[in-house]
Amino acid sequence: MAILALASAAASACGSTGGDGDSDASTAADAQADAPTAPDAAATAAPDAAADASADAPGVDARPDATADAAPDATADAAVDAAPDATVDAAPEAGPPDAGPPAVRYIGRFDTTPAAGPRGAYAASRAQVRFEGTEVSATLEQTNGFGGGPSYFDVYVDGVMEAAPLVVTSGVATQTVVAGLPAGTHTVEPVKRPEGNYGAVQFRGFTFPGGGRLLPPPPARTRKLEIMGNSVINGYGILGAGPVCTPNAGNQNTELAAPPISAAAVGADLVFLGVSGKGITKNYSATDTVTLPVIFNRTLPQSAAITWNHADFVPDAFVLFATGLDAEVDDSVMRPGYLDFIGTVRGKYPSAHIFLIVPATATDNYPAGQRARSRLAAMTQYVVTERAALGDTKVYAYSMTEYVGGQITGCDYHPNDALQAQMAAELTGWLRARLGW
Repeated sequence: MAILALASAAASACGSTGGDGDSDASTAADAQADAPTAPDAAATAAPDAAADASADAPGVDARPDATADAAPDATADAAVDAAPDATVDAAPEAGPPDAGPPAVRYIGRFDTTPAAGPRGAYAASRAQVRFEGTEVSATLEQTNGFGGGPSYFDVYVDGVMEAAPLVVTSGVATQTVVAGLPAGTHTVEPVKRPEGNYGAVQFRGFTFPGGGRLLPPPPARTRKLEIMGNSVINGYGILGAGPVCTPNAGNQNTELAAPPISAAAVGADLVFLGVSGKGITKNYSATDTVTLPVIFNRTLPQSAAITWNHADFVPDAFVLFATGLDAEVDDSVMRPGYLDFIGTVRGKYPSAHIFLIVPATATDNYPAGQRARSRLAAMTQYVVTERAALGDTKVYAYSMTEYVGGQITGCDYHPNDALQAQMAAELTGWLRARLGW
Protein backbone atom coordinates (compact mmCIF):
# COMPACT_ATOMS: atom_id res chain seq x y z
CA MET A 1 0.00 0.00 0.00
CA ALA A 2 0.96 3.54 -0.03
CA ILE A 3 3.69 5.03 1.95
CA LEU A 4 2.06 7.49 4.13
CA ALA A 5 -0.95 5.52 4.96
CA LEU A 6 -2.98 6.67 7.88
CA ALA A 7 -4.16 4.20 10.38
CA SER A 8 -6.68 5.21 12.95
CA ALA A 9 -6.07 4.45 16.57
CA ALA A 10 -8.41 1.55 16.38
CA ALA A 11 -7.78 0.17 12.97
CA SER A 12 -4.87 0.10 10.69
CA ALA A 13 -5.21 2.12 7.65
CA CYS A 14 -5.47 1.64 4.07
CA GLY A 15 -4.96 -0.37 1.12
CA SER A 16 -5.55 -3.86 0.20
CA THR A 17 -2.65 -4.83 -1.90
CA GLY A 18 -0.22 -4.24 0.75
CA GLY A 19 1.99 -1.36 1.38
CA ASP A 20 1.94 1.86 3.03
CA GLY A 21 4.56 3.73 1.27
CA ASP A 22 3.67 6.80 2.98
CA SER A 23 0.68 5.80 4.62
CA ASP A 24 -0.40 8.28 7.33
CA ALA A 25 0.60 4.74 7.23
CA SER A 26 32.63 -7.24 -6.88
CA THR A 27 35.64 -7.70 -4.96
CA ALA A 28 36.66 -9.54 -1.96
CA ALA A 29 35.00 -6.92 -0.09
CA ASP A 30 32.25 -7.08 -2.53
CA ALA A 31 31.66 -10.57 -2.14
CA GLN A 32 30.78 -9.73 1.29
CA ALA A 33 29.14 -6.55 0.77
CA ASP A 34 26.21 -8.11 -0.84
CA ALA A 35 25.42 -10.30 1.99
CA PRO A 36 22.76 -12.75 1.22
CA THR A 37 19.36 -12.55 2.51
CA ALA A 38 19.00 -16.09 1.99
CA PRO A 39 19.90 -18.84 4.19
CA ASP A 40 23.01 -19.34 2.49
CA ALA A 41 24.49 -16.12 2.96
CA ALA A 42 27.36 -17.67 4.56
CA ALA A 43 29.90 -15.12 4.47
CA THR A 44 32.56 -14.74 2.10
CA ALA A 45 34.99 -12.06 2.24
CA ALA A 46 32.80 -9.72 0.61
CA PRO A 47 30.60 -7.29 2.38
CA ASP A 48 27.43 -8.63 1.09
CA ALA A 49 27.97 -12.17 1.21
CA ALA A 50 27.97 -13.11 4.71
CA ALA A 51 25.65 -10.57 5.43
CA ASP A 52 22.63 -12.34 5.52
CA ALA A 53 22.93 -15.65 6.41
CA SER A 54 19.48 -15.12 5.50
CA ALA A 55 18.23 -15.40 2.08
CA ASP A 56 19.05 -12.09 0.75
CA ALA A 57 22.54 -11.66 1.63
CA PRO A 58 24.40 -9.86 -1.06
CA GLY A 59 27.73 -11.12 -1.85
CA VAL A 60 29.78 -9.20 -4.19
CA ASP A 61 29.16 -5.73 -3.62
CA ALA A 62 31.07 -4.98 -0.64
CA ARG A 63 33.94 -3.42 -2.34
CA PRO A 64 34.11 0.15 -3.12
CA ASP A 65 34.15 1.14 -6.70
CA ALA A 66 36.74 3.69 -6.78
CA THR A 67 36.67 4.37 -10.35
CA ALA A 68 34.89 7.23 -10.24
CA ASP A 69 32.65 8.76 -12.40
CA ALA A 70 30.97 6.56 -14.70
CA ALA A 71 28.13 8.75 -14.63
CA PRO A 72 27.53 11.95 -16.27
CA ASP A 73 27.73 14.43 -13.44
CA ALA A 74 29.18 12.17 -10.92
CA THR A 75 31.23 14.91 -9.46
CA ALA A 76 28.35 17.14 -8.68
CA ASP A 77 28.22 18.32 -5.11
CA ALA A 78 29.46 15.08 -3.75
CA ALA A 79 30.38 16.49 -0.48
CA VAL A 80 27.19 17.82 0.70
CA ASP A 81 26.01 17.82 4.11
CA ALA A 82 24.96 14.32 4.81
CA ALA A 83 26.39 13.89 8.20
CA PRO A 84 26.05 10.47 9.67
CA ASP A 85 23.68 11.89 12.13
CA ALA A 86 20.77 9.73 11.38
CA THR A 87 18.88 11.43 14.13
CA VAL A 88 17.77 14.23 11.86
CA ASP A 89 15.99 11.62 9.98
CA ALA A 90 13.11 11.48 12.31
CA ALA A 91 12.65 15.13 12.93
CA PRO A 92 9.01 16.09 13.01
CA GLU A 93 7.71 17.93 10.00
CA ALA A 94 7.46 21.66 10.22
CA GLY A 95 4.12 23.34 10.02
CA PRO A 96 0.68 22.46 11.34
CA PRO A 97 -0.45 18.86 11.71
CA ASP A 98 -2.78 17.24 9.24
CA ALA A 99 -6.29 18.58 9.49
CA GLY A 100 -7.69 15.07 9.51
CA PRO A 101 -8.71 12.82 12.39
CA PRO A 102 -6.33 11.37 14.96
CA ALA A 103 -4.21 8.73 13.23
CA VAL A 104 -0.82 7.05 13.07
CA ARG A 105 1.17 7.60 9.88
CA TYR A 106 3.20 4.68 8.56
CA ILE A 107 6.12 5.44 6.25
CA GLY A 108 7.52 2.57 4.21
CA ARG A 109 5.95 -0.51 2.69
CA PHE A 110 3.31 -1.97 4.99
CA ASP A 111 0.71 -4.65 4.49
CA THR A 112 -2.43 -2.88 5.64
CA THR A 113 -4.84 -5.71 4.89
CA PRO A 114 -4.84 -7.39 8.35
CA ALA A 115 -7.62 -6.17 10.61
CA ALA A 116 -5.28 -6.33 13.61
CA GLY A 117 -2.95 -3.69 12.18
CA PRO A 118 -0.34 -2.98 9.49
CA ARG A 119 2.74 -5.21 9.10
CA GLY A 120 6.13 -3.95 7.96
CA ALA A 121 9.42 -5.75 7.36
CA TYR A 122 11.78 -3.51 5.39
CA ALA A 123 14.47 -1.64 7.28
CA ALA A 124 13.85 2.10 7.75
CA SER A 125 10.07 1.57 7.92
CA ARG A 126 8.58 3.79 10.58
CA ALA A 127 5.46 4.91 12.40
CA GLN A 128 4.75 8.55 13.29
CA VAL A 129 2.66 8.99 16.42
CA ARG A 130 1.66 12.50 17.44
CA PHE A 131 -0.11 12.70 20.77
CA GLU A 132 -0.90 14.77 23.81
CA GLY A 133 0.33 13.27 27.05
CA THR A 134 3.43 11.99 28.81
CA GLU A 135 3.89 8.43 27.55
CA VAL A 136 3.12 5.95 24.77
CA SER A 137 2.80 2.19 24.72
CA ALA A 138 2.55 -0.05 21.65
CA THR A 139 1.18 -3.54 21.13
CA LEU A 140 3.48 -5.23 18.64
CA GLU A 141 3.80 -8.68 17.13
CA GLN A 142 7.17 -9.92 15.84
CA THR A 143 7.25 -12.79 13.38
CA ASN A 144 10.87 -13.88 13.02
CA GLY A 145 12.41 -14.15 9.56
CA PHE A 146 14.70 -16.86 8.25
CA GLY A 147 17.57 -15.03 9.92
CA GLY A 148 15.73 -15.13 13.24
CA GLY A 149 15.06 -11.95 15.18
CA PRO A 150 14.37 -9.84 17.12
CA SER A 151 13.49 -6.50 15.54
CA TYR A 152 15.12 -3.36 16.89
CA PHE A 153 13.60 0.10 16.57
CA ASP A 154 15.37 3.38 17.12
CA VAL A 155 12.87 5.65 18.87
CA TYR A 156 12.82 9.37 18.14
CA VAL A 157 10.99 11.68 20.52
CA ASP A 158 10.38 15.13 19.07
CA GLY A 159 13.25 14.53 16.65
CA VAL A 160 15.79 13.31 19.21
CA MET A 161 16.80 9.66 19.34
CA GLU A 162 16.43 7.79 22.62
CA ALA A 163 19.60 6.19 23.97
CA ALA A 164 18.28 2.62 23.90
CA PRO A 165 16.37 0.96 21.06
CA LEU A 166 12.99 -0.69 21.44
CA VAL A 167 13.47 -4.47 21.16
CA VAL A 168 10.56 -6.52 19.81
CA THR A 169 10.86 -10.26 20.38
CA SER A 170 8.82 -13.07 18.85
CA GLY A 171 5.12 -13.04 19.71
CA VAL A 172 2.67 -10.35 20.82
CA ALA A 173 3.43 -7.95 23.65
CA THR A 174 2.55 -4.45 24.81
CA GLN A 175 5.65 -2.38 25.52
CA THR A 176 6.35 1.12 26.74
CA VAL A 177 7.79 3.09 23.84
CA VAL A 178 8.58 6.18 25.88
CA ALA A 179 7.51 7.50 29.29
CA GLY A 180 8.18 10.40 31.63
CA LEU A 181 7.78 13.15 29.05
CA PRO A 182 6.65 16.62 30.11
CA ALA A 183 2.90 17.04 29.67
CA GLY A 184 2.11 18.42 26.24
CA THR A 185 2.17 17.57 22.54
CA HIS A 186 4.87 15.19 21.30
CA THR A 187 5.76 13.18 18.20
CA VAL A 188 7.23 9.72 18.66
CA GLU A 189 8.69 7.70 15.77
CA PRO A 190 9.88 4.09 16.07
CA VAL A 191 12.15 3.29 13.06
CA LYS A 192 13.01 -0.32 12.15
CA ARG A 193 16.76 -0.99 12.12
CA PRO A 194 17.20 -4.52 10.71
CA GLU A 195 15.93 -5.82 7.38
CA GLY A 196 13.12 -8.28 6.82
CA ASN A 197 15.43 -11.29 7.07
CA TYR A 198 15.11 -10.70 10.81
CA GLY A 199 11.35 -10.52 10.83
CA ALA A 200 8.20 -8.54 10.23
CA VAL A 201 6.42 -6.48 12.88
CA GLN A 202 2.71 -5.84 13.13
CA PHE A 203 1.57 -2.63 14.81
CA ARG A 204 -1.55 -3.63 16.72
CA GLY A 205 -2.18 -0.30 18.35
CA PHE A 206 -0.80 2.55 20.45
CA THR A 207 -2.13 3.58 23.85
CA PHE A 208 -1.47 6.64 25.97
CA PRO A 209 -1.50 5.87 29.71
CA GLY A 210 -2.28 8.65 32.13
CA GLY A 211 -5.04 10.25 30.10
CA GLY A 212 -3.11 11.00 26.92
CA ARG A 213 -4.70 11.01 23.48
CA LEU A 214 -3.74 10.50 19.85
CA LEU A 215 -3.67 13.58 17.63
CA PRO A 216 -3.63 14.08 13.84
CA PRO A 217 -0.18 13.21 12.47
CA PRO A 218 2.50 15.69 11.47
CA PRO A 219 2.21 16.91 7.87
CA ALA A 220 3.59 14.55 5.28
CA ARG A 221 6.77 15.52 3.48
CA THR A 222 6.30 16.48 -0.14
CA ARG A 223 9.64 15.00 -1.29
CA LYS A 224 9.81 11.26 -1.84
CA LEU A 225 12.68 8.85 -2.47
CA GLU A 226 12.73 5.15 -3.21
CA ILE A 227 16.17 3.56 -2.87
CA MET A 228 17.06 -0.04 -3.70
CA GLY A 229 20.16 -2.15 -3.19
CA ASN A 230 21.62 -4.87 -1.03
CA SER A 231 23.74 -5.24 2.10
CA VAL A 232 26.26 -2.64 0.96
CA ILE A 233 23.73 0.08 1.76
CA ASN A 234 21.53 -1.39 4.50
CA GLY A 235 23.77 -1.15 7.55
CA TYR A 236 24.67 -4.82 7.48
CA GLY A 237 26.95 -5.64 10.40
CA ILE A 238 27.72 -1.96 10.90
CA LEU A 239 27.70 -2.25 14.70
CA GLY A 240 29.71 -5.46 14.73
CA ALA A 241 33.33 -5.80 15.83
CA GLY A 242 34.36 -6.61 12.29
CA PRO A 243 35.34 -7.27 9.73
CA VAL A 244 35.33 -10.85 10.97
CA CYS A 245 32.08 -11.04 12.90
CA THR A 246 28.72 -12.72 12.59
CA PRO A 247 25.95 -10.47 11.28
CA ASN A 248 22.73 -10.45 13.26
CA ALA A 249 19.69 -8.31 13.96
CA GLY A 250 21.47 -6.48 16.75
CA ASN A 251 24.49 -5.33 14.77
CA GLN A 252 22.58 -4.21 11.68
CA ASN A 253 21.43 -0.59 11.79
CA THR A 254 20.05 0.92 8.62
CA GLU A 255 19.71 4.30 10.31
CA LEU A 256 23.50 4.60 9.98
CA ALA A 257 23.42 3.75 6.27
CA ALA A 258 23.58 6.11 3.30
CA PRO A 259 19.92 6.00 2.13
CA PRO A 260 18.26 7.18 5.37
CA ILE A 261 21.01 9.75 5.94
CA SER A 262 20.54 11.20 2.45
CA ALA A 263 16.75 11.17 2.72
CA ALA A 264 17.00 13.11 5.97
CA ALA A 265 19.46 15.58 4.46
CA VAL A 266 17.09 16.46 1.60
CA GLY A 267 13.94 16.30 3.72
CA ALA A 268 12.33 13.38 1.88
CA ASP A 269 10.17 10.46 2.95
CA LEU A 270 11.93 7.21 2.11
CA VAL A 271 10.87 3.81 0.90
CA PHE A 272 13.97 1.68 1.31
CA LEU A 273 14.29 -1.69 -0.40
CA GLY A 274 17.69 -2.74 0.91
CA VAL A 275 17.83 -6.53 0.94
CA SER A 276 21.02 -8.47 1.63
CA GLY A 277 22.24 -11.06 -0.83
CA LYS A 278 20.25 -9.72 -3.77
CA GLY A 279 21.19 -8.55 -7.24
CA ILE A 280 19.40 -7.64 -10.44
CA THR A 281 20.49 -10.69 -12.46
CA LYS A 282 21.72 -13.05 -9.72
CA ASN A 283 21.71 -13.48 -5.97
CA TYR A 284 24.34 -14.56 -3.48
CA SER A 285 22.65 -17.92 -3.05
CA ALA A 286 22.51 -20.00 -6.21
CA THR A 287 19.14 -21.38 -5.16
CA ASP A 288 17.59 -17.99 -4.40
CA THR A 289 15.56 -16.74 -7.37
CA VAL A 290 13.97 -13.76 -5.62
CA THR A 291 16.08 -11.02 -7.20
CA LEU A 292 15.70 -7.28 -6.68
CA PRO A 293 13.27 -6.95 -9.63
CA VAL A 294 11.02 -9.43 -7.79
CA ILE A 295 11.42 -7.53 -4.51
CA PHE A 296 10.42 -4.33 -6.33
CA ASN A 297 6.86 -5.64 -6.60
CA ARG A 298 6.53 -6.97 -3.06
CA THR A 299 4.96 -5.30 -0.05
CA LEU A 300 6.93 -7.60 2.27
CA PRO A 301 10.28 -8.93 1.04
CA GLN A 302 9.67 -12.54 2.00
CA SER A 303 6.05 -12.80 0.87
CA ALA A 304 4.90 -13.30 -2.71
CA ALA A 305 1.30 -13.13 -1.58
CA ILE A 306 0.98 -9.36 -1.26
CA THR A 307 1.74 -7.30 -4.34
CA TRP A 308 2.84 -3.72 -3.83
CA ASN A 309 0.69 -1.02 -5.41
CA HIS A 310 3.25 1.38 -6.88
CA ALA A 311 0.63 4.11 -7.15
CA ASP A 312 0.64 4.31 -3.35
CA PHE A 313 4.11 5.84 -3.30
CA VAL A 314 5.38 7.59 -6.40
CA PRO A 315 8.91 8.87 -5.72
CA ASP A 316 10.50 12.01 -7.12
CA ALA A 317 13.64 9.92 -7.55
CA PHE A 318 14.33 6.20 -7.73
CA VAL A 319 17.90 5.26 -6.80
CA LEU A 320 19.36 1.86 -7.67
CA PHE A 321 22.74 0.83 -6.27
CA ALA A 322 24.32 -1.62 -8.72
CA THR A 323 25.50 -4.79 -7.01
CA GLY A 324 28.80 -6.59 -7.17
CA LEU A 325 26.85 -9.81 -7.50
CA ASP A 326 25.86 -8.75 -11.00
CA ALA A 327 29.50 -8.29 -11.94
CA GLU A 328 29.82 -12.06 -11.55
CA VAL A 329 27.79 -12.61 -14.72
CA ASP A 330 28.76 -11.80 -18.29
CA ASP A 331 27.99 -8.36 -19.71
CA SER A 332 25.63 -10.06 -22.17
CA VAL A 333 23.45 -10.94 -19.18
CA MET A 334 24.13 -8.02 -16.85
CA ARG A 335 23.45 -5.19 -19.30
CA PRO A 336 20.09 -6.41 -20.62
CA GLY A 337 19.06 -7.29 -17.06
CA TYR A 338 19.61 -3.75 -15.81
CA LEU A 339 18.15 -2.17 -18.93
CA ASP A 340 15.01 -4.25 -18.64
CA PHE A 341 14.58 -3.47 -14.95
CA ILE A 342 15.01 0.27 -15.47
CA GLY A 343 12.34 0.03 -18.16
CA THR A 344 10.05 -1.58 -15.59
CA VAL A 345 10.78 1.17 -13.08
CA ARG A 346 10.08 3.83 -15.70
CA GLY A 347 6.75 2.17 -16.45
CA LYS A 348 5.74 2.50 -12.80
CA TYR A 349 7.19 5.99 -12.27
CA PRO A 350 6.87 7.91 -15.57
CA SER A 351 8.21 11.21 -14.24
CA ALA A 352 10.78 10.12 -11.66
CA HIS A 353 14.48 10.86 -11.89
CA ILE A 354 16.31 7.52 -11.96
CA PHE A 355 19.83 7.22 -10.57
CA LEU A 356 22.13 4.26 -11.26
CA ILE A 357 24.92 4.22 -8.69
CA VAL A 358 28.15 2.24 -8.62
CA PRO A 359 28.75 1.97 -4.85
CA ALA A 360 31.95 2.81 -3.03
CA THR A 361 32.58 -0.88 -2.37
CA ALA A 362 32.93 -1.79 -6.05
CA THR A 363 36.55 -2.40 -7.01
CA ASP A 364 38.60 -3.77 -9.86
CA ASN A 365 41.02 -5.35 -7.40
CA TYR A 366 38.92 -8.31 -6.39
CA PRO A 367 38.06 -10.85 -7.56
CA ALA A 368 41.10 -10.88 -9.81
CA GLY A 369 40.24 -10.35 -13.44
CA GLN A 370 36.58 -9.53 -12.84
CA ARG A 371 36.99 -5.74 -13.18
CA ALA A 372 33.77 -5.27 -11.26
CA ARG A 373 33.97 -1.51 -10.84
CA SER A 374 34.84 -0.75 -14.44
CA ARG A 375 32.22 -3.11 -15.84
CA LEU A 376 29.48 -1.83 -13.53
CA ALA A 377 30.35 1.75 -14.47
CA ALA A 378 30.25 0.90 -18.19
CA MET A 379 26.94 -0.90 -17.68
CA THR A 380 25.32 2.10 -15.99
CA GLN A 381 26.46 4.35 -18.84
CA TYR A 382 25.10 1.84 -21.32
CA VAL A 383 21.68 1.96 -19.66
CA VAL A 384 21.70 5.77 -19.68
CA THR A 385 22.56 5.80 -23.40
CA GLU A 386 19.92 3.22 -24.30
CA ARG A 387 17.22 5.02 -22.33
CA ALA A 388 18.19 8.36 -23.90
CA ALA A 389 17.77 6.78 -27.35
CA LEU A 390 14.17 6.11 -26.33
CA GLY A 391 13.70 9.75 -25.34
CA ASP A 392 14.16 9.15 -21.61
CA THR A 393 16.62 11.79 -20.46
CA LYS A 394 16.02 11.43 -16.72
CA VAL A 395 18.22 8.40 -16.13
CA TYR A 396 21.68 9.17 -14.72
CA ALA A 397 24.81 7.18 -13.92
CA TYR A 398 27.24 7.95 -11.12
CA SER A 399 30.20 6.16 -9.58
CA MET A 400 30.98 6.76 -5.94
CA THR A 401 34.51 7.29 -4.69
CA GLU A 402 36.08 3.89 -4.06
CA TYR A 403 36.59 2.87 -0.47
CA VAL A 404 40.00 2.90 1.15
CA GLY A 405 41.49 0.67 3.82
CA GLY A 406 39.77 0.90 7.17
CA GLN A 407 36.34 1.73 5.70
CA ILE A 408 35.01 -1.82 5.38
CA THR A 409 35.16 -2.92 8.99
CA GLY A 410 31.51 -3.95 9.30
CA CYS A 411 30.86 -7.68 9.52
CA ASP A 412 32.03 -9.58 6.44
CA TYR A 413 33.92 -6.53 5.19
CA HIS A 414 30.87 -4.34 4.81
CA PRO A 415 30.94 -0.53 4.99
CA ASN A 416 31.41 1.05 8.39
CA ASP A 417 29.67 4.23 9.49
CA ALA A 418 32.38 6.46 8.01
CA LEU A 419 32.01 4.91 4.56
CA GLN A 420 28.22 5.06 4.78
CA ALA A 421 28.49 8.77 5.63
CA GLN A 422 30.80 9.29 2.65
CA MET A 423 28.35 7.56 0.31
CA ALA A 424 25.48 9.57 1.79
CA ALA A 425 27.31 12.83 1.13
CA GLU A 426 27.88 11.95 -2.51
CA LEU A 427 24.33 10.75 -3.06
CA THR A 428 22.92 13.84 -1.35
CA GLY A 429 24.93 16.09 -3.64
CA TRP A 430 23.72 14.34 -6.77
CA LEU A 431 20.10 14.44 -5.62
CA ARG A 432 20.33 18.14 -4.90
CA ALA A 433 21.98 18.89 -8.22
CA ARG A 434 19.43 16.98 -10.29
CA LEU A 435 16.26 17.77 -8.39
CA GLY A 436 17.07 21.26 -7.18
CA TRP A 437 16.69 20.24 -3.56
